[in-house]
Amino acid sequence: VYVFKNGKVIYSCATISGRPVPGRKTTTGMFFIKEHQRHRLLKGDNYSTPVVNWVRITWTGTGFHQAECPSLYKVKGSHGCLNLSPSSAARIYELTKYKQMVFMHY
Repeated sequence: VYVFKNGKVIYSCATISGRPVPGRKTTTGMFFIKEHQRHRLLKGDNYSTPVVNWVRITWTGTGFHQAECPSLYKVKGSHGCLNLSPSSAARIYELTKYKQMVFMHY
């Protein structure tokens, strides 16, 4: 993950993205940040996960957040979100804002 300001990288960190299988692949494209929430409950067909420092990127549920069990996500991948360490999630939350552009690719 790279955060830019005035054309320069002001922060970068590692992320764990969605597993490349149907229903879990991280969306690619150009988006605008939809919302920021300190605490959020993410729900899917077979999971319900509380997250911290939620930064929603798409209305379908892709966003940046802290991963409560990062070692599990390293093996299984996320459900499409961009999972971050606690310190990275807090920093991304602080450095980004509503309607800021996000490019997602791999």
